[in-house]
Parts: sequence; C-alpha cells; structure tokens
Amino acid sequence: MERWRAQFEVYAEMLGFTEARARRVPLYCSAVARAVALTEPICSTRVYADLLFEKAANRPWLAQLLWSYGREEVRAARRLARLQAALMGLIDPVCVSLVGRHKSDERRHVTVFHALAERILPASDTVERPTDKRPQLERTPTLACHADLVREVCRVSVGEFKNRFHLITLARAIDQYPDLASADVSAQMRGLVREETNHVYYSARVWEELAVLLPAGEAADAYREEHDSLDARLRRVMTRNHWEH
Repeated sequence: MERWRAQFEVYAEMLGFTEARARRVPLYCSAVARAVALTEPICSTRVYADLLFEKAANRPWLAQLLWSYGREEVRAARRLARLQAALMGLIDPVCVSLVGRHKSDERRHVTVFHALAERILPASDTVERPTDKRPQLERTPTLACHADLVREVCRVSVGEFKNRFHLITLARAIDQYPDLASADVSAQMRGLVREETNHVYYSARVWEELAVLLPAGEAADAYREEHDSLDARLRRVMTRNHWEH
C-alpha cells in the first residue's frame, strides 16, 4: 500500500487522475512512472510553462496558436475514428465507446478553439486569418496488428498529456488579458483542461486492455519510446522558439 501511495503521488498530479482512476489502469500507470523516471517530460516543467506563458502575452501569436489547435483537433478526430473502428470486437466495448467520446470532444473543440482565437484577436486587428482551417492531409499509421494499435494509443496518450499542460498554462495566460478575464472564457478553459484530462484517462483504459495482448513489457516500451519522441520534439521547439500544437 505504501509503495502504491508513493507512486500514485508522483503521477497523479501529472496525469490529473484520481486515485480511483489510477487503480483501474495499474499497468498504464507503471509504464508512465517508468517513462517519467527515465525522462522528465519537459512540458510538465516550470521553465517550459514560463516560456509558453511569456509567448502567450502576444495576442496575435496566441490566436495563431489556438487556430493551429483547431486544425489539429480535426486531424485527431479523424485518427480516433480509425482507431475506434480498428478496436471494435477486440477490447471491452466500454473502452471502445470512450474512444468515440474522445472523438466527439475533439470535433467540438474545433469550434471552441476557433471562437477563442477570434475573441483574443479583435476583428479590427490586421493579422491575417487562416482562410482554410482544415489540416493538411497526413500519412496515417497502419493499424494492422496489436502492436500497431498499442503504438497509436501511446501517441494519443502522450499527446493528450502534453495538451493538458499546455491548456493549464494558456488558461493562466488568458486570465492576464482584462477583456478576456470573464466567467465564460474561464469556464471554457477549465472545461478544456478537464476534457483533456479525461482524454488521458480514456487512452489509458484502452492501453490497459491492449497491453495484455502483447508480450510482457512491450506496451510499456512503446509508451516510453513515444514519450521520449514527443519530449525530444518539444525540446527542439523550445530551442528554436517555434511553438506548435
């Protein structure tokens, strides 16, 4: 019990999980704890949050970032639809339905992010708006076997982990604008953070189901590799001062 408690306190804040949620995904939590112990996620650090907060003080930059978030949510919804279809009949239908819920949230977030961007950047501002808010077509990963599915769920999970930290910081940044520090904008940002936290949990439930279909340790290795890959990309973003979703 004490060992569990010590581990829980390490990853609970990072993941936003309650203890009840963490207990439902013990393999996932162990994989996260291992990955984080080997490579501290830069997106969870104060220096990363401070740099993002500083960049968000520029209204045109913040609006452009939120528009890019909207485009990314379109792409995410498409990939989740493929994932949901591939998981049908393979894992617990309840977990498959969580992927569907996640997909619906992403589709709704497109409108939310675009609306927030327009509020941040007044109509009188001369900054060029994106004329096409759809994302570029991308090569989608193959989902032909259990290992492919685990890898895709890992990508989803670490991405939502990063998104949660981004939105927590951006919520603070938006509160610094007097004209945006309203109850409805704050409520929207809190709602986005809450839903990103849910998305980490949804992906954890699916990962937990798939992990037992692979040889011992393989799913945890895949999570660590995707964690490290995203972390390396975010560190490059910081170095180049070129932020993205």
